[in-house]
Amino acid sequence: MQGPGQNFAVARVALDAWAEQGRRTVLPVQGFSMWPVLRPGDQVSIRHGGAPPEIGDIVVIRSATRTVAHRVVACRADPAGWRLQTKGDSNPIPDRGWVGADRIVGVVEGVVRSGRPVRRAGISGGLARLLARLSRIQGIVLFPVTRLLGRVPGRMAAANRQEDKA
Repeated sequence: MQGPGQNFAVARVALDAWAEQGRRTVLPVQGFSMWPVLRPGDQVSIRHGGAPPEIGDIVVIRSATRTVAHRVVACRADPAGWRLQTKGDSNPIPDRGWVGADRIVGVVEGVVRSGRPVRRAGISGGLARLLARLSRIQGIVLFPVTRLLGRVPGRMAAANRQEDKA
């Protein structure tokens, strides 16, 4: 019998192979960190390879135990190429650390909700770049408040904490 870690390892190998082939993948969305653009139950179409992600793009990132779809809010040059700073739209602060190309699974190109394609609003282009900039401001404004309160207010915080445990 396989445990969750073994299943993730198999999925990770498959995603890596697809990325090398330049394939597209469809994955389900879980959690509320990208709400309202991405919602639990949505399916995202991911482009592997191609041009590097830009500010505003939603990227799927691989960590040791899971994959996460978050928005690119900053980019910087690195001796190894480039690094990204990411953040969930509904999270108060950016993710810890910078993400290198080796951890990027792909870029979200489309969303299917309840069996129907969703307009691309907020996924790429000018609106996505605006959301990325507003998201960084949200973190600058909300971070001191959340530190003072010791938590993020509301139901979204509880959902995000549950997502972080997964």
